[in-house]
Amino acid sequence: VLLSDVIDEDELKTGVRREGIYFGMQGFVVRISLSIQAIMISSVLTSTGYNAELKVQPSSVELGIRSLISIIPIISLALAFISISFYPLYGKKLVEIKEQVEKLHKKKIKKLE
Repeated sequence: VLLSDVIDEDELKTGVRREGIYFGMQGFVVRISLSIQAIMISSVLTSTGYNAELKVQPSSVELGIRSLISIIPIISLALAFISISFYPLYGKKLVEIKEQVEKLHKKKIKKLE
């Protein structure tokens, strides 16, 4: 939903609907995020002494896994909440953007007729 609002605002500013670029960038960000996630998991497991050949892992590995499923997600969510607090498209401004986009689309349709 946030991305579509950004696309609408961009269309008002530029006159061009560039959703392909935005969704392409979103896919790129998702891929980067997955890479960072894999690096974090392997770093935590390596630094806590994980050894795939051992049947019983050291207790430090359990602590590392617990941090991967609790502490790191909590920190990530906190950062996400902080980031979203700066999102400017809400309330009256968002309603105005939606109305302006609708008018712009009607103009474009009339030009095509």
